[in-house]
Amino acid sequence: MSEDQSKKEIVKADSSNIVQYSNSLLKRTLTDIAKITSVKIVRKRILLIDDDYFLLRLLSDTISTFGEFDILTASDGEEGLKIVRKVEGRIDLIITDLNHPKIDGIEMSKIIKKEYPKIPIILQTGYSIAIKSLSTEEMFFKILSKPYRLNTLFETIKSAIL
Repeated sequence: MSEDQSKKEIVKADSSNIVQYSNSLLKRTLTDIAKITSVKIVRKRILLIDDDYFLLRLLSDTISTFGEFDILTASDGEEGLKIVRKVEGRIDLIITDLNHPKIDGIEMSKIIKKEYPKIPIILQTGYSIAIKSLSTEEMFFKILSKPYRLNTLFETIKSAIL
């Protein structure tokens, strides 16, 4: 079968966008796909840190609805810091609460920014007025004041990593 015959045998359905290929063209297409399949698809990794288990679970479930993310969770800043170090900084975004036991969100963020300055950190808090007075805003990609809208969270995540 000639190249011209293969091209003529491609049929595209108007409404369903289904493509039918001739055997020779299909064989070449599958060969091309086999070459491409060695490419690893990398999902964005988000670390969530909050000492309130139910809020942590809610945040994790909510972010999962936004797209395909690998979500890691920690219940305090010390655990969050251990996770970041364990994966050697291969985190695309950190979303942390301000107040949690052991190491709070600000102290943990200072350490992370010193060791892994390129990781964007979103701080969520109900104490936004106090935060603005601490001169720490440059440390955070964004500070979200609780309560916030899901659309605000989505847009912030999108602008930080997507």
